[in-house]
Amino acid sequence: MSDQHDPNESGDSGDEARFQPRDGVTETIAVLQTRLPDHHGLLLCLDFDGTLAPIVDDPEAAEITPTNAELVDRLRDAPGIELAVVSGRGLADVRGRVDVDDVTYAGNYGIETDYGDGDIEVHPDAAAAESVVERVRTRLEDELEDEDGVAVEDKRWTTTVHFRRAPDRAEAVTDRVEAVVAEHGDDQLTTASGRAIVEIKPDVETNKGAVVSGFAAEADGYLPMYVGDDVGDRSAFEAIDAAGGVSVYVGDEDIGATATVASPDEVAALLRWIADDGVDYVGGNGAVDETH
Repeated sequence: MSDQHDPNESGDSGDEARFQPRDGVTETIAVLQTRLPDHHGLLLCLDFDGTLAPIVDDPEAAEITPTNAELVDRLRDAPGIELAVVSGRGLADVRGRVDVDDVTYAGNYGIETDYGDGDIEVHPDAAAAESVVERVRTRLEDELEDEDGVAVEDKRWTTTVHFRRAPDRAEAVTDRVEAVVAEHGDDQLTTASGRAIVEIKPDVETNKGAVVSGFAAEADGYLPMYVGDDVGDRSAFEAIDAAGGVSVYVGDEDIGATATVASPDEVAALLRWIADDGVDYVGGNGAVDETH
């Protein structure tokens, strides 16, 4: 067994900052200690915003924490770990922000996927709707141009309208977006609300849950696990639960996940335990009654 690491530690401040994790960190560790010995490995799927990176007012300013960046890099090479980053961001965007090669990335809620080889697969029905998405995006840019604190993000296959910096305009902006999609979307698009955002997407059968289900089916014998924080992650939690896996919600709500942690720092505590100790539990290597 590797040297035991205290999951209370985090290294994001330069002074070996320590914090006391909520019960969700130790609860998840206990579940993994029990479940991993019955599996060949761990399929670890991670959201980006709010999970690997703190939520910020300006989505362009979002950055993975240094500790999480280091841990993703370590976990990529860890034995018995299959790693995937699953995001609503465009694939190139999230891949650039994580900046770790040879990892599976799913962007735009699974519309585009890179299995670590640099070749991007795009959902064919979403690709067929590209011109409609572009038309709606252009219309929204014109209509929302004078809305202070509102931004329209071009993700090619999808569009996101952000209003975190204009919370008082949430209902009005959402209504405007839905009206534009209804008028100009040719019945090919759908909308979905998240935390201070509205997503405009092709009406195709894909979401984070479908992506994670596909990954789990391909990783036969691996324990599937998903960590995420937003409304768009709920389908992934449901898929993980259906596959008998472990779901971890980052936030302060009870949404039925296996466990709940508070922040990307607590995600780091969990990832560090997986990297330092969790890998030794895979396939019966760990003793589940040890204290970690």
